[in-house]
Amino acid sequence: MLKYFNDLNIQAEIEYIRTKSIALKHIAAKLISLNIVIICDGDIITYIKKSSVCIANDLSYMAIGWIGYPLSNENIDAIMFNECNYNCPLGMYKLNTKKVAMTISYQDVEYFKWVKEKTIIHLANNEVEETNESIKCIKGKLVEEFFVDCVKGYIINFYNIKKIDRMNHIIIMKSGNKIKIGRNNCSHIIRLYFKIIFGI
Repeated sequence: MLKYFNDLNIQAEIEYIRTKSIALKHIAAKLISLNIVIICDGDIITYIKKSSVCIANDLSYMAIGWIGYPLSNENIDAIMFNECNYNCPLGMYKLNTKKVAMTISYQDVEYFKWVKEKTIIHLANNEVEETNESIKCIKGKLVEEFFVDCVKGYIINFYNIKKIDRMNHIIIMKSGNKIKIGRNNCSHIIRLYFKIIFGI
């Protein structure tokens, strides 16, 4: 477990607590400082994730799930990229071209892709829109940090990433669309994801 986070230069700690009730009290006491808690009870592994360090001290914002044992990079990835746990912040992207004038909710934008002198906007429902604006111009308008230009010719909404395939160096979006990434860029993108989505 520690190796997973250490390999990404992310601070993590392991604490051994004998009973689940004591563990939950301990978690409640440290609620604001923890981002992810993984509880191992025999062969059963459950986890709690927190979407913001600024939310009040109640359990309503926690998402709880379980994963298989023993832990592996793939199992931990499944925790980190679980699509059910985070909703994209509110916001709208305004598209105004000769063909169409519309606003698109941020949560519906998966990514922008520069292709043949135009930008294709890929949406979560697998529809596309296009604009003559460059990626650089669009990025200048999108001040939200979760729109990231981490792959050449792309701006990716990190809230719509389903998982990152480390073996094949591919970002898989919630719609199933795939974005190829460089082998050396994979760990960098995962670290960015943790920083933006979890604040760690």
